[in-house]
Amino acid sequence: MTKRLISMGILSIVVLALVLTGCKAPNTPVKSSAVVLKASALGQGLGSAGSLPVPGGSVVVDTAAVNIAEFRIQENSGPDSGGNGESGGEGEQPEGGDQELPDIVVPGPFVLQIAAGETFINTVAVYPGTFRRVDAAFAVSPLPPLTGKSIYITGTYQPVTGPGVPFVLKSEFNDGTECPIAGGGFVIPSDTTVALVVEFDVAKWFAQLDMGSAELTNGVILIDSGHNPSLLAAFEAALSGEDGGR
Repeated sequence: MTKRLISMGILSIVVLALVLTGCKAPNTPVKSSAVVLKASALGQGLGSAGSLPVPGGSVVVDTAAVNIAEFRIQENSGPDSGGNGESGGEGEQPEGGDQELPDIVVPGPFVLQIAAGETFINTVAVYPGTFRRVDAAFAVSPLPPLTGKSIYITGTYQPVTGPGVPFVLKSEFNDGTECPIAGGGFVIPSDTTVALVVEFDVAKWFAQLDMGSAELTNGVILIDSGHNPSLLAAFEAALSGEDGGR
């Protein structure tokens, strides 16, 4: 009886081992590479280095602070990706691969000053592959200069004629936006560390803001939930992509 129980126990262990071996996914992807993730802003009107065009004039951005709850890095080398990197989806399979790769989530929060050049975010392990876009999820932050907002931008609006007018924009935007990677993206081979710069398209955020129609408060254009709400709505629509991609 004892020998029979022992034999049955050994048989159960063997069967379990075979089942577990059979369930193991072939070619399990390994995050054998790494990226040094940085952030920057697209546009020439940052830090007094030119101007961003807006209806009726241009703007120069002096300060641009954002709070990001998480970044989601997409692997975009699949045959159906087309370099679009649709927000919120799974990464496409790499060339020659036989399975989709999950997005790589980089949890924050990260308070970033994106108008001051490249800003370090984190160093992250990734799968080898092609990377073109990153999703950024905004969230409000209690830290200054945000202090209950997710976006804080200051600068000067310069109309076609007349003197410049300072502006302060504050937003509680808590959705996501898709950001390209500088240089159009990178192909990252195995066992390699590459610097990837996530670009926030500040020029697009401001492109539809008719700041010449704004009401002034003590000589300043305030754009927030209590001042010039139509401008804030246009700004947030550009962020979320609901402006029709203009």
